[in-house]
Amino acid sequence: MCGIAGYFSLVHSLSKVNSTIREHLLEGIESRGPDSTYVSIEPNSAMLFSRLAITGNTNNSKQPFLFGKTKLVYNGEIYNFRKLSNDYLNIKPKSNDCDGAILLPLINRFGLLDALNIINGPFAIAYELPEQLILARDRLGKKPLYYTLQGDHLFYSSNISSLFTLMPSAKLNIDAINDYFVFKSVGATCSMVKGIYEVEPGGIVTVSRRGSGAKARIQKSFILPVPVMQRVDDVMIRQSLENAIEERVHDVQSYATLLSGGLDSSIINDYLSRTEKPFTSYTIGSDDGDSMDEIPLAQSFATSRNINHHCITLRPDNIIDLLEESIVVMEQPVQDPIIVNSLMLSKEISKNHRVLVTGDGADELWLGYARYRDFTMQGLKKYVESLSVFRTTELRNTNYGINTYFGTNVEGFGIEEIALHERKIRLKNYHLTRLDKIFMKNGLEVRSPFLDMHHVSICDRVSPDTKIQANFGKAPLRNAFRSQLGFEVSYRKKQPFTFQFHYFRNPDIFSYFIEPLLQNNSIVHDYVDASELRNKVINGSQLSTRNLHQIWSLKVFDLWYEMVYKGKKHG
Repeated sequence: MCGIAGYFSLVHSLSKVNSTIREHLLEGIESRGPDSTYVSIEPNSAMLFSRLAITGNTNNSKQPFLFGKTKLVYNGEIYNFRKLSNDYLNIKPKSNDCDGAILLPLINRFGLLDALNIINGPFAIAYELPEQLILARDRLGKKPLYYTLQGDHLFYSSNISSLFTLMPSAKLNIDAINDYFVFKSVGATCSMVKGIYEVEPGGIVTVSRRGSGAKARIQKSFILPVPVMQRVDDVMIRQSLENAIEERVHDVQSYATLLSGGLDSSIINDYLSRTEKPFTSYTIGSDDGDSMDEIPLAQSFATSRNINHHCITLRPDNIIDLLEESIVVMEQPVQDPIIVNSLMLSKEISKNHRVLVTGDGADELWLGYARYRDFTMQGLKKYVESLSVFRTTELRNTNYGINTYFGTNVEGFGIEEIALHERKIRLKNYHLTRLDKIFMKNGLEVRSPFLDMHHVSICDRVSPDTKIQANFGKAPLRNAFRSQLGFEVSYRKKQPFTFQFHYFRNPDIFSYFIEPLLQNNSIVHDYVDASELRNKVINGSQLSTRNLHQIWSLKVFDLWYEMVYKGKKHG
């Protein structure tokens, strides 16, 4: 994985961009690719690239890639590039070939849409023709790509902060802030800052040069879906996932995995334990007897499979520094407390590895979260309540509604429709953003077999009623791997990878987190009426789990506003 950025003039006349702007763009993506950087500057455009070396070598991985009068920068991983080279381009791939080098030849032969449809893997692409720029992104939105129109130029970048620094007047997006306080991250509007947009999952954004005085016109289209299977059984589920795991470790000599002891990570670690390649599994926890600590279950599973397992302990004195660093890395506020755990994991794992294999995406695809069962049993209102941190009635903006988050009217939606919209919005903004930004910050490429497009297409053929059975989500997945994992692991109650809130018993940590709640001048009070929560804290009342998440949410937004929004705006 790497970082890409650049700009494209919207007018035919020569339109120079200050070198300081290019420096800002390049600085914004350098942490994503610590191995090398490349800059290509033309009279009316520029393409910038920072490389994290996984496949290929220095000679064949230099970007932008060139083909005739076209050029392209790319961030991602094409797991089937060797097969595509052999089958469609009649090129026998070499062991040190760069996966991205196949893109322009494929596009030249098949056209952009058909070429992107046969790629298996996450990607963000900027493709430049003589008079046109095209931005494209993978169907699930794992690799980020943002853009903004400033004057006569369109600027784009893997990092939103790269664009933030270019804007003379950066104003907050109130809808996105309300999304955050209710649903824990930005929703369909994608950005906390007005005027910054993202290429949607599976989206293609096209902009062409125009005549003098004409307005810039952005055209949007979408990659066609992968053809789906007509029948699904246990063998197909197992094979699709095992093939996806194998593709993601094929080129890697030594890699790491995450292991929680739950179903998803156990499937991956069990399969890899039966291969010959060395790997190390990692678990982070408190190791202090807390009931939510994942270390005991993970250790037990690793021992049963003879897996080289390493435990990382999160200590109270690490939490504040890790949180503040993660806020800056994430670029936009995300309430998910495991950003702290993830950052510590990334620091430790990156000391010995460059590739990390995770079980992310399984719950969204196979309906594993309890809120999906809440929806099927009690409807939309209960589902929203399960997902929310603050209620819409606690927002200062009384006109805000949940349809703003989803970008459409969800009244009357069934479970299949709501799950697809959540996958499109929340999976990307809440989970995949963390995977990309936190782990990339420390030079770790995250590979997620459950997000393999062939596995996704199989999963999409299974009805929600089949996925949720006897009060268990992910029923087909559990059944498919039960013979390999055993009943106990296959049907273990979901224990989410999360931050242990018992750390709040530490007076110093708790005092730190409640600061914005108690300070009248904190920005959080402009958006949320937290008076009820404040009274509970002042009176020493018992705090619910929801209250603890609210406290965390307020602190994260306060930090983001001070360290990122104001810091970038004025610094």
